Amino acid sequence: MKKRSLNRALAASILLLTGFLLLFINIGVISLEIKEMFVEVYPILLLLAGVYLLVSYFSRKSGNKLFIGLFLITYSTLSLISKFTNLDFKIWNLWPLLIVFIGLQLLFSKNKHIVYQDKTEYYEDISGSSSNHVRNEQGEYSQKVEEALVHLENGKVKLREVDKQTRENTSIDGIIHQQIENVWAQINKSQETINSLKLIGELDLRKKRSKAKSKVRNSKMVTLGSVDFNQSNWHLEPMNIYHGIGDYSFDFNKAYIPERETLIQLKGWIGDVNILIPEGIPIRVQAKVTIGEVTIFSSSSAHVFGPNVYFESPHYEEAVKKIDFVIDMMIGEVKIDKV
Repeated sequence: MKKRSLNRALAASILLLTGFLLLFINIGVISLEIKEMFVEVYPILLLLAGVYLLVSYFSRKSGNKLFIGLFLITYSTLSLISKFTNLDFKIWNLWPLLIVFIGLQLLFSKNKHIVYQDKTEYYEDISGSSSNHVRNEQGEYSQKVEEALVHLENGKVKLREVDKQTRENTSIDGIIHQQIENVWAQINKSQETINSLKLIGELDLRKKRSKAKSKVRNSKMVTLGSVDFNQSNWHLEPMNIYHGIGDYSFDFNKAYIPERETLIQLKGWIGDVNILIPEGIPIRVQAKVTIGEVTIFSSSSAHVFGPNVYFESPHYEEAVKKIDFVIDMMIGEVKIDKV
């Protein structure tokens, strides 16, 4: 069975526990005594979970584990204290924990590769990149059409000279004049054909360019579950996926990667993003995780409400095959490794 991420398992456990508890209370399966016992015990369970997450953070440096662990420990401790004292607090009174969390991140995290970048300008910059290969195709097609027109004009010039010479020479048979007229008719027909092909080609290229852009704009929304691209010989295309709760998993070592820049946009609420990149394929990454961690080739950054993490492989612009990632997650981890 596939290993579940911590974020997904935690969210699912909370939903299942809350749902079953409310269901059993409503249908009378849980008695008042059992309900009171649960109220007494759940702070201890939350405290143990918080301690586990905190220990896990200091052993693995996972940013979202630190925040969730700190929150659970504080909330469960205050809940236990309130049972034996007159302490009265609400859950929203714990918002200063965000400030504490930021302070702990400054003390324990080592962020070297975070850079600030305007997100609007970035999206404008990448908006047309997916159709570069279409523009290249248009240039090659136009060049071939222009070459055909040049050859046709050269043929017209030579035919005019022959036609002039034959008309000046009265001894030439009329059949020759008729053959020249036939050649002129063929040239004019070729001219019309080339002009038609030029128009059809331009319309076809416009459709291809529009289709290439629409592939980036077309979005797929997944509410729950995982998004996996791990099968053999899957074909890489530009994609824009919005995920509710769940994980992304990409193995580009098994993919057919086209010779162009491919844009991958991933967004979601809660979940992990795991990406495997083959050696020799340059990438560009702009990743934002509101609460969590971003790891690109063993370089880690854990933050909360922090700046975007930006990475670009050497010689990215000159590469033929390359992948451009734009990742935006609310809670989770982003991990990109080389195969």
